[in-house]
Amino acid sequence: MNTHSSLFPTGTLSQHLFSRRRVAGFSLLLCAGLLPGCSSTGLVPVSGKLLKGGKVPESGFQINFDPVSKRGEDRAIAGMQLDGTFKMYTLPNPGVKPGEYFVSVGITSESGADRPAKFSSASTSPWKVTVPRSGIKNLVLDFDKDEVVME
Repeated sequence: MNTHSSLFPTGTLSQHLFSRRRVAGFSLLLCAGLLPGCSSTGLVPVSGKLLKGGKVPESGFQINFDPVSKRGEDRAIAGMQLDGTFKMYTLPNPGVKPGEYFVSVGITSESGADRPAKFSSASTSPWKVTVPRSGIKNLVLDFDKDEVVME
């Protein structure tokens, strides 16, 4: 006697498409955030590079994304690596919610790094970025330019 119950007659296309293995595999991809531009937190990947005159500045900078709407969205932050690269996080998760952000640059207290004063806060920084649902792979922020570049 068959002890397995099924919603679909044995061998149908629907049964094949909605098999437990396929549904479980798809669920794992969703949970792991492996589908492009998709995660269970609604965050998308954003990474880039901070430069000064096209060159990597001294270390000790923190990149800040402050939501333009100020409707309770979380700030995203990143620490700059020695090669100038950064990866944004909305703590505790990697990524940023799609939307518009003011971009500013902070200085870690022990670094003694220097940056132009206009980039110190969201209210004075000329940098503004719109994060699409697909995320941003290579956002270029250069202290010598008032515009951001998405490559």
